[in-house]
Amino acid sequence: MDDNEQDIIRQMAEAKDRLGAELAELQERLDAARERKRMDAEQERDAARQALARVLEQHKSCLTLDDVLAAADAAYPKAERTRRARRLQPEERGALGVAIRAGRLKSRLSMLEFAARIGVSASAVAAWEQGRSRPSEEFRPKLAKLGVDLSSLNDSAAAR
Repeated sequence: MDDNEQDIIRQMAEAKDRLGAELAELQERLDAARERKRMDAEQERDAARQALARVLEQHKSCLTLDDVLAAADAAYPKAERTRRARRLQPEERGALGVAIRAGRLKSRLSMLEFAARIGVSASAVAAWEQGRSRPSEEFRPKLAKLGVDLSSLNDSAAAR
């Protein structure tokens, strides 16, 4: 090997070392950012838990189970979910989810307004529309009043 080749090999080794050091630094920064994000989520959950505990303590003599569940829904809006769910296509949602969404849109209601009229959380309506869950029997009359075609519910129940 001549001096020129050895010089190129030495320069490549130095570049490799520099890149390795930069990569290690970037990995440390990424780990630190992930840890900060985890700590922020824990602090948010703790604050929500404390707020919920204060409300429950102040009103424990007059609260019902529905009140407690509503307070829990309000205290944990999205703090417990760390990943965004993949948007499902209409054929993946199932006929009932499509029917619920169509009924809501036909009624010109936001998900929050629709949920309030039924008496559930907006996340429950989202889960119904996305086919991740199904409404229980008690909500079906309210859905029908809001324009949801429940024939798809009967069709899917018969298919099982």
